[in-house]
Amino acid sequence: MSERIEVKIRCPFFTSLIPRRINCEKLNDDMKAVSLFFDSNKKRDEYIGNFCGSECMKSCPIYQINEEKYIEEEKNSPDL
Repeated sequence: MSERIEVKIRCPFFTSLIPRRINCEKLNDDMKAVSLFFDSNKKRDEYIGNFCGSECMKSCPIYQINEEKYIEEEKNSPDL
């Protein structure tokens, strides 16, 4: 029995997996979500292996924008 691809996902901005699609956290409050569409589940799973499931996720533009968003929010939040 093969391992489900979902267990390989390490990216904190991943939200859901649909056939031929990866959904990620929205980039700003004007959006509902970000979706990546692929020609096949094989291509989707390759992307997950190359980005969502490895340290290379940090080179994904969606990861970078969301990471920067949280860094800025933290800088601008009052100290507790």
